[in-house]
Amino acid sequence: MVRSNPAPCTHTCAAASAPTAAPGPAAYKASFTQLAHRTCNDLSSVLTPTLDLSTMPRRCSSSVGGSVPGLAMAAAASWLLVVAAVLAGVADGQLQVGFYSSSCPGAESTVASVVRQAGSADPTILPALLRLQFHDCFVRGCDGSVLIKGGGGSAEVDNSKHQGLRGLEIIEGAKTQLEAQCPGVVSCADIVALAARDAVAFTGGPSFDVPTGRRDGKVSNLRDADALPDAHDGIGALRSKFRANGLDEKDLVLLTAAHTVGTTACFFLQDRLYNFPLPGGGRGADPTIPPGFLSELKSRCAPGDFNTRLPLDRGSGGVFDTSILRNIRNGFAVIGSDAALYNDTATVDVVDSYSGLLSNFFGPYFRQDFADAMVRMGSIGVVTGGAGEVRKVCSKFN
Repeated sequence: MVRSNPAPCTHTCAAASAPTAAPGPAAYKASFTQLAHRTCNDLSSVLTPTLDLSTMPRRCSSSVGGSVPGLAMAAAASWLLVVAAVLAGVADGQLQVGFYSSSCPGAESTVASVVRQAGSADPTILPALLRLQFHDCFVRGCDGSVLIKGGGGSAEVDNSKHQGLRGLEIIEGAKTQLEAQCPGVVSCADIVALAARDAVAFTGGPSFDVPTGRRDGKVSNLRDADALPDAHDGIGALRSKFRANGLDEKDLVLLTAAHTVGTTACFFLQDRLYNFPLPGGGRGADPTIPPGFLSELKSRCAPGDFNTRLPLDRGSGGVFDTSILRNIRNGFAVIGSDAALYNDTATVDVVDSYSGLLSNFFGPYFRQDFADAMVRMGSIGVVTGGAGEVRKVCSKFN
């Protein structure tokens, strides 16, 4: 979903104040006069990118009453229909691009600034923010539940599946700034989604629009995180967990390809290198690892070494590209769940389609498809409308 902002409106009517938060049912009662006087740019700011503003009436009148020409009245009526449709979408709790354009115009730029500063100080935090969104969305949906702390070790984040999770303080830092600008408006769940999007862009990945309007969930349970995909999962378990969240094999490959940037700890390789169940019985190294690569991995991760880190994308761990898919195809996947993508016909075909040299020219287009998969993931189980809450502090419920 490449960014494609509507063309600016060059004619305005007399200005009318825009709502400061997602409008509720009362918004439908706005008078014809108020809608007719709203500026064209205000209207443009709440329209979703799928609406073509070039086909809509752009004539505005400085007054509404008996002296208004019929053409202006028709234009205003057309705008009324557009606004009603937009407000209906908001009232139904749908995510939309630019959700905070009126209620907190600096929301997205503030998050981007915080992420940029954090990435400049520590580049490894960028892929960590991408991982943070994945871990949030795959447990109870994208509701910010992974950010909750406390509760005597019973919160979602305390589950061992979240081992090594980082970036929570970056989300909290952005939230602090946004609370100063627009108290009680921007949800922590949306900050997680925006920060992941910005982290992708700042590592050289695609820049894309993220629909917002999520609200924060009110539940965070330790055991809920058991549903997360695991580094040891085979292809059957991976497909099942993605399918449970409305994602298919293509999404599985694309979102796994986020491993094009970032590192992993030897903790996640110990079983694959030294305790893998062998076909004939016993345990040892995963027999699918090429001998030379196995020696390389063992030299980096000795038995019992849990803390040494190595790139997930061998030879290209700092660049957002399709090298990770070529590594998976050629047997150089570092963790078992990555290697599993080449053990199933459906995922093999997807991996091969992006790892060819000509795909950048003739498609499929990895960067565009990755952005689309991120948007789909960011829509899992969202809490919207009147449900949930907007936390004041991301690490605790209101």
